[in-house]
Amino acid sequence: MKLSIELPKQERYVVFDPTNGDIISVPNYKPKDGSYIPVEEHEIKGIISGQEPLSYYYVHYIKRAKQYELRQRSNTSIDSYLVDDLIYQLPSTSAEVPDIHVLQNVKDTCWKITIGGDLKANILAQKVNFKNTITFSITEKDDPNILLKTLSFSFADLSDVKYVVLPFDSDFEFSAKPVSVYTIKNFDRYMYEVIK
Repeated sequence: MKLSIELPKQERYVVFDPTNGDIISVPNYKPKDGSYIPVEEHEIKGIISGQEPLSYYYVHYIKRAKQYELRQRSNTSIDSYLVDDLIYQLPSTSAEVPDIHVLQNVKDTCWKITIGGDLKANILAQKVNFKNTITFSITEKDDPNILLKTLSFSFADLSDVKYVVLPFDSDFEFSAKPVSVYTIKNFDRYMYEVIK
């Protein structure tokens, strides 16, 4: 007869640097401060056994899920490869407060991009630090093939202020020509609005 003893499941955490996602330590107790996430022991088995260094992993903030996740360095930074997410047209209405709101303000001759909803609260609560650039493609109405302009800015700029302002510089913007706005869908809810 074989006897087996099942050990209780051990808590594991990954402590990381929120500015770059680098792993600092992997304690088996809940840290009292700093940035950390709980992980399953099988996710860090290579680190615990000494077969893999901490540098093989990092902690990544998943924008759409609004949470951190442990990843191997070989993983790609794109959360989805669905065509509807890679070429996403911003809707002009939203039932809920959008995570990202793009406003074409013809009266003030500028674009205003605002972060809101759950995303703003989540970023502040989890001390997320984004270094990537957010890009919106302004195209002919309902045609992503005819690019009129590209709006780009650092997400860090947006998370530090209430909104980012990008001034108009093209004739179609001043004339309030109907356009569409496309982006890679990194967040749940977007909205595009025009104020004349």
